[in-house]
Parts: sequence; structure tokens; C-alpha cells
Amino acid sequence: MNLIYHIQAQLVYYILALVTGILTAVYRTIQGFIKAQKISIEEQRLAQAHYNHGTRDLLRYNMHFIAKEVRKAGCCCHADKENMDAMYKSYKELGGNGHMDQIYREVMEAPSPPTSNSYFECTPKGGDL
Repeated sequence: MNLIYHIQAQLVYYILALVTGILTAVYRTIQGFIKAQKISIEEQRLAQAHYNHGTRDLLRYNMHFIAKEVRKAGCCCHADKENMDAMYKSYKELGGNGHMDQIYREVMEAPSPPTSNSYFECTPKGGDL
């Protein structure tokens, strides 16, 4: 009887050791996966921040370009006003500051061209663009 009790005790010990080893391995695997996910999420956030910053810079450049053309022409066609409005809204949604407010107002307040096809064209002051 003593021998059976001793074998049972050893068997329970080995089973507990095996279960503990398996649980430890599973825990470390899950912990590693969570750590990798956190790093991946941070990398994605950083990449998104860079993407947003670059997009905001491109929008600012394009808005400056339209404003320059409007100043040169003295008027602004409907298509450019629509584009400026869409870019300005996106610029603001991406965290753009008030730097572009005056330029936006300048373009939106520019007179429409005196031509019949004013949606796309604007006759510049004193000639062609």
C-alpha cells in the first residue's frame, strides 16, 4: 500500500510539473503576442502620424498654389473654389492650424471669371496664365 501511495504521489507531482510547464509556455506565448501587438499598434500610430503630417503638407502646398494662381488671374473658377474648400476641410481635420484661414478666405472671396465657361476657366488679368 505504501508503494502505491508513493507512485501516486510521484505521478501527481509529475502531472503538476507538466501542467505548470504547459501553462507557463502558453502564458509566455500569449505575453509575447500581446507585446508584439502593442509594438505593432505603436508602429501603426507612428506611421499614421507621419502620413497625416505629409498629407497636411501636400494640402497646404496645393492651397498655396491655387491662391497664387488666383492672385495672378484676379479671379477664381468654381472648380478651384470647390477644390480649395475640400482641401481646407481635410487640412483642418488633419490638425491644421489657422495658417491657411486667410488664404482660404482670399480664394473663396475671389470673384468668378467673366467667361461663359467659368466652372473650369479663369481669364487672367491681362492675358493667359
